[in-house]
Amino acid sequence: MPPSICRPLVYTSWFPLAPACAAMARAPRDARARGLAALSAALIVSSFGHWRAPKWDSPRRYFDLFVVWASVGYGCWLATTMEWAYARGWWCGMPLVGAAFVANETAFHRELRAWKTCGGATRAHRWFIYRRTTWTHLVGVHAGSSTAATWLALGVAGSRG
Repeated sequence: MPPSICRPLVYTSWFPLAPACAAMARAPRDARARGLAALSAALIVSSFGHWRAPKWDSPRRYFDLFVVWASVGYGCWLATTMEWAYARGWWCGMPLVGAAFVANETAFHRELRAWKTCGGATRAHRWFIYRRTTWTHLVGVHAGSSTAATWLALGVAGSRG
């Protein structure tokens, strides 16, 4: 994907700052909050690194995927230590984020395969697909996961653990 189209994803790489700040503001001495803040900071670094020049087979992409999966795993564990009012945001939000990611990636790669087998696509059509993929990822993944993680972070102070 051209880096110029991915600019919005570079800008929204800062979205994980919200759960990091929320966790540290609510419970600065709680180890769970510090873990959430540290993973959120790692997400900022990895996402920014990947989306500023996205390449399918690059170490930056693999690092971003690793940090994303580590964050999802930590969030799932953290949600088990939360009161249900806060855990519900995670358990209801993250399946929607996952569905948006899978649907977006599936559509993108099907169209990519169609371009290669059908003799290519027009430049305008390719750029439309790139933009749609970028904005769907921005809203469905960056904004959705940061919202779910922020809601989880707000529950750190008042939860058992």
